[in-house]
Amino acid sequence: MLFKVSPARSLVLGLGLLSICGVEALLAQREDFRASDRLKLPVPQIETVVELPRFGEGVVFDRQGRLFISDAFNNVVLLISETGEAQVWANVSLPNGHKVLADGIHVVMEQAESGGAVVYLNAEGQIVNRLRQDEQGRMLRSPNDIAVDLQNGGFYFTDPGPFMADAPGRIYYVNAAGQICTVSDGEVDFPNGIVLRPDGNTLLVAESLQNRVLEFLVEGPCQLGPARIFATLPSQPNAWTNGEAEPDGMALDKLEICMWPISGQGSFGYLTPMVNCWVHSGQAPRQSRIWLLGVPTWMSCMFTLLTAILLMSLSRGLAKCYSRCGSMNWT
Repeated sequence: MLFKVSPARSLVLGLGLLSICGVEALLAQREDFRASDRLKLPVPQIETVVELPRFGEGVVFDRQGRLFISDAFNNVVLLISETGEAQVWANVSLPNGHKVLADGIHVVMEQAESGGAVVYLNAEGQIVNRLRQDEQGRMLRSPNDIAVDLQNGGFYFTDPGPFMADAPGRIYYVNAAGQICTVSDGEVDFPNGIVLRPDGNTLLVAESLQNRVLEFLVEGPCQLGPARIFATLPSQPNAWTNGEAEPDGMALDKLEICMWPISGQGSFGYLTPMVNCWVHSGQAPRQSRIWLLGVPTWMSCMFTLLTAILLMSLSRGLAKCYSRCGSMNWT
């Protein structure tokens, strides 16, 4: 699924989320604060762009603005037209995460039952290479999601192993020359969604089976620091597995607010970049669809007005303080 917010509304949403987190921080100091008291955003406006017959993954736009999505159970990658029509762009076995590199090459995570692979395709959807083994000669098992390292031309990807197989989760890095290295082995319980912050210094990974988001500091092209808990997410029932709902794919907006679909809930959540504050953003129908999300007009107006008043008051107060302090004789 895709969460796309316009730049103006993204700014409003970001400021609103940070405001909500500040209120929550105050509420959390009360002894009677309960998880059920957690503030929630209203359900955003949702527009259906395209419906898939079964299971959608790996949404991505290329530089020409073309929209692609992995239709996993039909073993194809689809190209979506501006009118919402889907056509087969490439044949990949159980495709999942999908990104486009700076040179225009597409990279798709393949979860074939015969063995996983990292698949490289050209702009026409023709397979030009497959990466099947890591640097230790181990076969890739079930590559899941991918995060591009724009500064160095490489990418990270997760390989949790087969679903429900209790396999050691692995995270890999592939450099611009196509060389692979293991950066995390066995310390993440089903690594799933993955995003790299724009500065290239921090990697966020969804640890699905622990219902949390982990943070790794990037210490080098093929070296991560130890995993740290960035956020533990609220426990919710999983409507599909009868277990606990899990974080899935993740994305960052321009304000570095982390957004992800909640697998098994048919909803999505946000994490602010500075405060470990989780905001539940309502239910979406449990169908395989791509969603374009926008903030309701009344909510945008409210956040904009409150934020403007706050910033104006703060700037005036600082200006007065600076004027008074600057005119004082301190000798």
